[in-house]
Amino acid sequence: MGVFSIFKKSISLSKNDIVKTEDIAEHLSRLLKNGTNLYFKSGNYGRSVPLVLKKIGEMRERIAFKAVSVFPEKEGAKITVEYETMGNRYKFETKVISYKEDTGIVISTFPSVIRDNERRREKRVKIPNRARFMVKVISGMGGGIGFSGDIIDLTLLGLSMYVERVIDIRSEKEMQVKDKLFTPGMELSVIRFKAEGSREAEVSGKLIYAIKDGAKIRVGIEFKKPSDNSLNIIKSMLMKFSGR
Repeated sequence: MGVFSIFKKSISLSKNDIVKTEDIAEHLSRLLKNGTNLYFKSGNYGRSVPLVLKKIGEMRERIAFKAVSVFPEKEGAKITVEYETMGNRYKFETKVISYKEDTGIVISTFPSVIRDNERRREKRVKIPNRARFMVKVISGMGGGIGFSGDIIDLTLLGLSMYVERVIDIRSEKEMQVKDKLFTPGMELSVIRFKAEGSREAEVSGKLIYAIKDGAKIRVGIEFKKPSDNSLNIIKSMLMKFSGR
């Protein structure tokens, strides 16, 4: 029995954790095939660093990422990679083996376990297709981008949505919708949404993730302490769409 087998048995697992090597490899292969956006939070860099999985070693000892921005960690550093796929959040720890600045390729260890990373403390309510409404977001008042699209689901703490339109705030010109425009941790100054028959809620927040969902870009947003008024509006929407 290998050391990693002992480790997997000793840790506390949830039903959504992935612990078998073959299951981990299959899960990572789906991430690679789908071009899923991953990220880790660097204490040295002060923000989230986006990554894309590029290769899984044949011996299942190493994996390779493409760093979308400057990679701030050194060889030997342990990073916790986070992402969302198929509506679920996951994370895994990996140790940096090497980084090539000219190519942006990061080589690291094959994860010993992929952990369920669901952090929603409130029930998530999926909005039916027929009842979906538009969410409008501004990332910065004096610059940045504005984007809008249909809501997917909603909680008291945040929402997810499809991005259908992006505007450059300074020039007021429409931009092509690309996942590179959305960086985890991006501050969102204004988030507005209004279901049919309800008042409009306005909150601020931050971007948690951005992933490719087929031909669309899906983003997850976390609210920052909504006002009592907006909180009551969101609660009424949740009651309406949850059938309570």
